[in-house]
Amino acid sequence: SAWNIVFWRSLFMCGFLCLVLGLWYRTRFWHELRSIGWSGCVAAAFVAVTFICFVMALEFTTVANTSALMSTGPLILSMAAWIFLGERAPKGTWLAIAAALTGIALMFSEGLAPGALLGNALALCIPLAFAANYIIVRRTQAKRGQRTAPTVVMMLAAGIAALAALPFAQPLRVAVTDFPALLALGVLQTGMGCLLLALAMPKLTAA
Repeated sequence: SAWNIVFWRSLFMCGFLCLVLGLWYRTRFWHELRSIGWSGCVAAAFVAVTFICFVMALEFTTVANTSALMSTGPLILSMAAWIFLGERAPKGTWLAIAAALTGIALMFSEGLAPGALLGNALALCIPLAFAANYIIVRRTQAKRGQRTAPTVVMMLAAGIAALAALPFAQPLRVAVTDFPALLALGVLQTGMGCLLLALAMPKLTAA
């Protein structure tokens, strides 16, 4: 089921990032975990929403619609960064976003059937939740004496997603033959992807 995928993918991702952070920080691991504070926990909760909504969206709408709505991320993130952080995107970025949205509108034109509405809404939650996470992390880092390590936030988010999925999942009923794919999803797809993204976030603007 989709909940089983959310659970195992998130659990494997959490374990992978926990191992990476343990190698990085060693004896400072627990200090780094505690240092993210409440703002880091809130940011992690928003990232956990993206993990859950992605898998659930695919249950209720097409891959094309899910991908199209997720592709609105640059627009939503640029607007949120402009409003909350004062980061102004170059004109070229807005032109590229406008061109992308035109293509998205064409792809999305057939996705308004009632059965797909829930999936479309879940897919739209992904860029919204990620933008909220980005704003929280950047604003926290900008305050003196406060820091939010994005990699720690990603690890915590995976743990939150796994715990949220557990009441609805039946993890022990997953076939043994499915575990290599679930491991790949957790480590290679989300784990490595989020690790690289977390490392890039402090060095890049939203645009």
